[in-house]
Amino acid sequence: MNKPNKFANKISFAFLSMLVGAYLLLALINLKDENLNTEVQALFSALPQIEAGVNGYFAWIGIMGPEKEDPHVWGATLVPRSACQ
Repeated sequence: MNKPNKFANKISFAFLSMLVGAYLLLALINLKDENLNTEVQALFSALPQIEAGVNGYFAWIGIMGPEKEDPHVWGATLVPRSACQ
């Protein structure tokens, strides 16, 4: 091998080593899973529930329904109730 190829190989190896090192460092940092703060848990439990009659998600899903059917009604029939609660 000539000198430019050796230098390019060393640069490539150093760059790849830094990427692998950064990934391993990130994985090591994230090994410990901390519990959620009580304030954050309260935020998730206090999310407002949107009534089915005014929920635009049903209209968006129902837009692919039959032409003569109301998109909101069609979408409400497609989405299971458990997904809305």
